[in-house]
Amino acid sequence: MYWENLVFDAAMPHEQGKYWEELLDTETFTDNEGGLETRLQFSGGRYLDLCFPTVSDPEPASQRVFPVLASSGRIASSDAGKKNPPREERNDIAGRQYFVLNGSAERARPLNLFAVELRGANPERDAQFWANLTGFRTDSQDPTVLVHPSGTGALIRLVPEMRPKTADQVFGPSRSAAGAGR
Repeated sequence: MYWENLVFDAAMPHEQGKYWEELLDTETFTDNEGGLETRLQFSGGRYLDLCFPTVSDPEPASQRVFPVLASSGRIASSDAGKKNPPREERNDIAGRQYFVLNGSAERARPLNLFAVELRGANPERDAQFWANLTGFRTDSQDPTVLVHPSGTGALIRLVPEMRPKTADQVFGPSRSAAGAGR
């Protein structure tokens, strides 16, 4: 399996996609009425497409995937193994949260995608699931950090969720847990 897409629900896909293109110096892959895709190149011919499909009512409050960025000179190998490296919280133009490591200034663009944080109820269990799905391997220092087998590209970091999901987040606001099976 190959991890090739990171999806951001977007009411304004063109504007949100262009914001991320500027942050990460990516190139537009697709831009049409359905949304925008921009390609982030890694070494060795690997890439990750950032996809911004048109969603009429995205829910930033239910966000559980968080990009972690760093300026190219600011990623220290010692940061990779830290559970909580020093970082600043930011929001993109759609209100989606992301983090910038080590006080990297956003004006020092382009930034690099250092990691993608996934929040869940059981990070160690979830890390095994994502390792099996993506082919990434667990970091020797932290079983909740996944690294591409080549050692390049963004890490996947599994972290505890801040609050449990509600029935509305799982089944949608118009469906209850009882009615979800119908």
